[in-house]
Amino acid sequence: MSPPTLCLSVVMPAFNEGTTLEAVIHKVLSRPETGQLIVVDDASTDSTPDIL
Repeated sequence: MSPPTLCLSVVMPAFNEGTTLEAVIHKVLSRPETGQLIVVDDASTDSTPDIL
């Protein structure tokens, strides 16, 4: 019997993270065990909403 496959759900809060958000999203999604990524924006005033 093979071991179960790992599948993670990642919840990432974000507030004014426009300068780093895109790189972090790509990094998280590049991991094979990431099944879904949920990013929660907390009323950012920078470019965060545009990236999402």
